[in-house]
Amino acid sequence: LTAVKDHILFLDSFLEILKAMPNAVAVIVGDGEERERIKSHAERLGIPGKVRWAGFSRDLAAIYSDLDVLALTSKNEGTPVAVIEAQAAGCPVVAADVGGTADAMPNRPDADGETLAEEESQEIMARMGGFLVRRRTRENFARACVEILSGRFRPDEKARQRIFELFNAQRL
Repeated sequence: LTAVKDHILFLDSFLEILKAMPNAVAVIVGDGEERERIKSHAERLGIPGKVRWAGFSRDLAAIYSDLDVLALTSKNEGTPVAVIEAQAAGCPVVAADVGGTADAMPNRPDADGETLAEEESQEIMARMGGFLVRRRTRENFARACVEILSGRFRPDEKARQRIFELFNAQRL
């Protein structure tokens, strides 16, 4: 849990998600220098009971299978391994368009350039495995997460196959 991952933005977005889906629960996986600051922010928002702290785990397959959506609100990324792994596990992703994230989220073959809605004007791009958030705001992350959580968006059934083609051990 480091500052560059911007869990504060994640929690602010989660507060917006709760307005549409009051039964939602957030899970924060990992540990690190920002843990207490992030926990304090959840308390200031009044949502500490809605956030589960999974801590550090090596059993990522179990975590991805339990998530309804993986949210990555990072300010910067190299190769976003969590985004790749989540899609490979069939977990939809909402990720900030930073660093190598766009490369880790293949375009939908039938909807190249499609946005969540016309008024987003390229701020939230639909991809095979989820949404790429081009402007990092709590509203944009929340909107994309709610699309997935409500069932209005489902990952392309070929997303996992495409991730394996692009990011298999032999290719990398």
